[in-house]
Amino acid sequence: AQWRWAVLAAGFYLLSTLCKEVYVPWVALTLLLPLPAGSPSGMARWRFALPTLAVALAYAVLRISVFSGMGGYHGIALSSWQDLPVFASKLVHWLVQGLVGSGVLGVTAVLLCLVCLVAGLAAQPERGRLAMLAGLGAVALVVVFPLVFVVHPGVDPEGHTRYLWAPWVALCVLWSLKWPASLARWHTAALLVFATAVGLQSLSQREHDRAANAMFDTHYAFARTPPPDQVLVPYELASATSTVIQMMYAHAAFKRLEPGRPHAEPALVRWEPANAAERASIRVWEEDCLCLVRLDSRPPGEQESILHNHLANSTTALPMHGPLPRMAHGYGGSIDSITIEGTQLHVKGWTPTLGPGRKMALGVSAPDIRVRLDSLVSTERPDVAQAFKRPDMLMSGFEATLGFADEKMARTASEMRCAIVLGHLPGQQHQYLVLPVKGKQGCDDALIPEASRTESDSG
Repeated sequence: AQWRWAVLAAGFYLLSTLCKEVYVPWVALTLLLPLPAGSPSGMARWRFALPTLAVALAYAVLRISVFSGMGGYHGIALSSWQDLPVFASKLVHWLVQGLVGSGVLGVTAVLLCLVCLVAGLAAQPERGRLAMLAGLGAVALVVVFPLVFVVHPGVDPEGHTRYLWAPWVALCVLWSLKWPASLARWHTAALLVFATAVGLQSLSQREHDRAANAMFDTHYAFARTPPPDQVLVPYELASATSTVIQMMYAHAAFKRLEPGRPHAEPALVRWEPANAAERASIRVWEEDCLCLVRLDSRPPGEQESILHNHLANSTTALPMHGPLPRMAHGYGGSIDSITIEGTQLHVKGWTPTLGPGRKMALGVSAPDIRVRLDSLVSTERPDVAQAFKRPDMLMSGFEATLGFADEKMARTASEMRCAIVLGHLPGQQHQYLVLPVKGKQGCDDALIPEASRTESDSG
């Protein structure tokens, strides 16, 4: 309750906002902290919070200008109030699984947290319960709000543990609530059960992180300084392109941090090896040793499977019932025609993707559509090659046949606005590009905001 401490706190808060992994809204909870005895009454709390709130406001303005919104690259998980029950159930499952585990012990720990909450309220004098409920409601709002941008289908808590920091601190504070005297002896027992669940979950998370960190560290090292005469088949973490994209972003970061130093592009496998020497130069990730090994050290059948998975064409459905994640760096290519034939769609167009390994995600307007790729063949596009003055783009055209469960799904998918593809041209290697239908720019919400793109991204 002194200005010197208020200003100093705001200064440290300003420093913290310069870090990537910091939960900026947490500072709102300072408005709920009790002031020391003898502090000025009335609006004193707000007055002393003004420096920190000014920093928060400035941060919000900066974030909105850079990311074109508060949520960063994530779209909000709630597109309408009808989504609230589904989102709430996913949120509860996500928090339980991530914080204490989803087994019997974890569920028991969560139930004991609720008991702790009720016991803490019961221990308050009658006049204090309403204030405590209001405070707990405010805390829950501050803690849960950013998760609205995170808890999407398919996002697992093990891979996104940094988002659990604020809920974790809130639970720890919850256990400091005073219990009624008649229940005080049970407090220690309940806390021990909770701590046991947390400990086991932490051990499981540590084992998960050890393998994931080793994999990323190894791939980042390869991206920064590709070893001579070696090329890499990247590990498929969440999709066929996720680790590739991470490597390219790391490479771009290294170039910006060390602008005067030459940086070779990450040496990734782009073609079938032509001979034994080329095959011997290929490295793949080995989970047993958490290291890169030679491809030709694997059994012949496994070698072919690894190469096929990496170089094969693939198509998935990208649900567009809500805002798309901000993942694309620009527009490229087009979908020229879409025709329906029973349960199949025939899609024709071209992409800035050369050679094998054409990866495409179709933006469809329903969340539950499953699509299979029946065929995807390259076709000649002399008009594209002539327009770009690149003879190697002659085979940039494609004809895809997509299969669906029934005709209704096929008709729904035929209304797609765009697709997302990986580019291979210089300046676009392994970057996501929007492929509009018939030249329409229907997926602007998928573009990374221009303010946070690098110069090479906009190619």
